[in-house]
Amino acid sequence: MILNAPLEIIFEHPRFLIINKSAGVLVHPVFHKDRQTGAWVRHESLHTPGEETVTDILIKMYPEIGRVGDSPETRPGIVHRLDRETSGVMIVARTQEAFEYFKKIFQTHDLEKKYCALAYGVFAKAQGVIDKKISIINGTVKRTVNQGRMSREAVTRYTVENQYDKWAYVMAIPITGRTHQIRLHLASIGHPIAGDALYGGRKVLASWAPRVMLHALSLELPMQDGGRMKFEAAMPDDFISAVDMARLDRKQG
Repeated sequence: MILNAPLEIIFEHPRFLIINKSAGVLVHPVFHKDRQTGAWVRHESLHTPGEETVTDILIKMYPEIGRVGDSPETRPGIVHRLDRETSGVMIVARTQEAFEYFKKIFQTHDLEKKYCALAYGVFAKAQGVIDKKISIINGTVKRTVNQGRMSREAVTRYTVENQYDKWAYVMAIPITGRTHQIRLHLASIGHPIAGDALYGGRKVLASWAPRVMLHALSLELPMQDGGRMKFEAAMPDDFISAVDMARLDRKQG
């Protein structure tokens, strides 16, 4: 399914929303602080003219979200994020109470997130755990599992669902929630994600991978009223097509 809009509402609750974000859409605008006034100002040079983010769209539909969060003026309602090129399921809070509740759930890792990815190469093991700290490379926004600043624990479980000649269809479950975690962790064991030039270089570029082939498939977490719920985001057409093409892609020689 190709979404006709930047996002799809999967589930609507008075306290929160579950959405399916399209690939290529920013979760929230990039801001910087004005040196004279101290106010947050949208960094227009980092956006495509007329570009709408997830928060831009949702505030029009649910104005109350604009008052929710640690920083409502910059990240209204946002409990967690997905990279611009990553598609899939997200939760957005509609009330401050829900925001605080779900923020704690993410901090204590009392949830399960499943991502599907197309990863490069032949895996030696059908499943495994990647336990490598992630830090930021000085002067960049790029992450590393080597020496850097703001090093934090990061753990990802993975299972190879289908191994092809040159690629693998992988299910990844991040135990922690670091920026670029799955992308970097898979790259660190020699299996970068198709289309991810930032961590995989030219070898993962393919005509059938128009973006980083990573999709947030499901999110399961406890509800404030008791019990647990699982939400799933349908795999988009570009990902389905990429899986078909990866299956046919052969090593040269």
